[in-house]
Amino acid sequence: MRKILLAGVMALGMLPVNAALAQQNAGATAYHLIAANSTNATLIATGQHTVFSVELGGIGAAPAYVKIYDKATQPVCGTDAPIKTLIIPVASTAANGAGSNVLLPIGIQVQNGLGICVTGGIADSDTTVVAASSFVVNVDYR
Repeated sequence: MRKILLAGVMALGMLPVNAALAQQNAGATAYHLIAANSTNATLIATGQHTVFSVELGGIGAAPAYVKIYDKATQPVCGTDAPIKTLIIPVASTAANGAGSNVLLPIGIQVQNGLGICVTGGIADSDTTVVAASSFVVNVDYR
C-alpha cells in the first residue's frame, strides 16, 4: 500500500491510499445540482452504482440535508427512507459559504438506482423546501 500526503491535512500525517482501489474507481461520473426552491427530488441514475464522493456547499443561514436513496424511480421526499443523510452546514455569511467533502473510499453501493433529495430538515420524513440557489450538491459515482 502506497502512502500520500493530502493537502490541508498535514496535522494528520500520512494517509494510506490503496492504489489498486483508486485505479478501479477511476473515471467516476459527475452529477451536479444547484438546489431549486423545492425538495429537489432527483433520480440521478438507474441500476447498480457506487457513490465515491459527495461535495456539498451552501450559503444558507440554516442547514440543508442531502438524502441518498437506493431506488429505481425518483425518490418521494418525506415518504421513502434514505440510505444515508448528509448535512450541508450553516454558512457564517453568504459571502463565506460553508460546505463539506464526503469521501467514500470503498463507496456506497445502490442496487436499484441512485436518487437524492435536498431538504431543510434532518428527519427522514421531512419535506421542508430549501431556498433556491442556496445549496450545491456534487455526486461522483460509477
